[in-house]
Amino acid sequence: MTHSEDSSTSDGEENLCTLESTGLFRPEQIQALQGHWIETIDQFLSTTATVDGCEGMVRLLDVSECAFNDIRAHLSQLVPSVSRDEIGTPQPGGALGVILTDEQKRQGGCSKEGSDL
Repeated sequence: MTHSEDSSTSDGEENLCTLESTGLFRPEQIQALQGHWIETIDQFLSTTATVDGCEGMVRLLDVSECAFNDIRAHLSQLVPSVSRDEIGTPQPGGALGVILTDEQKRQGGCSKEGSDL
């Protein structure tokens, strides 16, 4: 089962926010996007909210920058402006993974019992 096979709402209606439903992408592009857990318009737009994201998406889709800009502009028109503004604004990230205190680092990590987590 692909990530998007479960793209229906609770009442059985198809979710029209999927990238596949837009008809803008070739099957191999949809597969490449799904391989990066990018399946919806909002996921695509949030991924491309930065220059690095746009450059990466051009490479992933194997399209020209002009073609990418056309796709992104079309997708942007499919979401409400409030959502578009929120989705298109990069958010500051934080540290990922376990954050150890200085004491835990000196002891070589967390205790074996896990009580220091």
